[in-house]
Amino acid sequence: MSETYPGGVEIHGPITAEFAQILSPEAVAFVAKLCRRFEPRRQELLAARAARQKAFDAGKMPDFLPDTANIRNSDWKIAPQPADMLDRRVEITGPTDRKMVINALNCGASVFMADFEDADTPTWHNMIDGQINLRDAVRRNIALDQEGKKYKLNDKTAVLMARPRGWHLNEKHLLIDGKPFRLGFRGDKLERVDTASVRGEATATLHRVTRGHGVILWLPLPVELSDSAEAVASVYRTALAHAAVRPTVVVTPEDPGLFIGTTTFADAVLVVVASESSADMDVRVSLPPATGGTTATGQVAPGTAVHLQAGRARLLLLDRKSGRVVGMDGEGEGK
Repeated sequence: MSETYPGGVEIHGPITAEFAQILSPEAVAFVAKLCRRFEPRRQELLAARAARQKAFDAGKMPDFLPDTANIRNSDWKIAPQPADMLDRRVEITGPTDRKMVINALNCGASVFMADFEDADTPTWHNMIDGQINLRDAVRRNIALDQEGKKYKLNDKTAVLMARPRGWHLNEKHLLIDGKPFRLGFRGDKLERVDTASVRGEATATLHRVTRGHGVILWLPLPVELSDSAEAVASVYRTALAHAAVRPTVVVTPEDPGLFIGTTTFADAVLVVVASESSADMDVRVSLPPATGGTTATGQVAPGTAVHLQAGRARLLLLDRKSGRVVGMDGEGEGK
């Protein structure tokens, strides 16, 4: 099947009609943009990793970063875990072929990590076919008829956690500006920009599927130490901006255990903030600037402080013009 891809992009693997649903011109242009923007930083991190390894080989012992000593010496704790991740007593991992995905989600385990790296043979077919299978699993329309036996999802399934291939790996079948594609920029990003249900339209569409769960990714990033964290965060901020995902409201702190739902009216925004966390937390709800731009620190209104009990939800009504809370359940609990 023939597709027209943006300049500087070469695909040297077969593209079937199904593969074209994932490798749409819009999706490929998107990941090419990510590669061109972040490849210099990726190379810096990989060079630092190589230098660090040489130091270890010469006898230097691994140690913590000096500039994080204040954190280690303080009374710290990790963020509350999302409800989906509280029970991981039985967690399995496996490849992303269609039969495996169905059987793994049905097996009774708490979590299934679909592994594009260690559990998958990295052939062109396996990598793209795995994207198709996870897309269908999230939408719950994955099925298989094989040798007279039918496979489909049970009503209750394991939590699906995806593990894309690492940022340090390349894809020889896909060249961008003559260089192999960086695998860390594929995986979930292609899945989120696929245009499978809107073929024929000129622009990519972000597909949202409401299942009552968050997006859970295991990110294999062997660019050791915390100097890689900001690079990864920058990639995801760019991806969300590309997909035109803009927050209607801003809730801080950002936490995977929070669910935020909004309904926008002419003069107000109705906000539901629900906790899937195992601990109480204090959150602050505010509207982005009227310009609709960034939500960086210092560029949002102070907002309203709300105490959120573990596993509970709060309902607020915010005036769109001022950002002020004009109504809230549980009077007296907002500040």
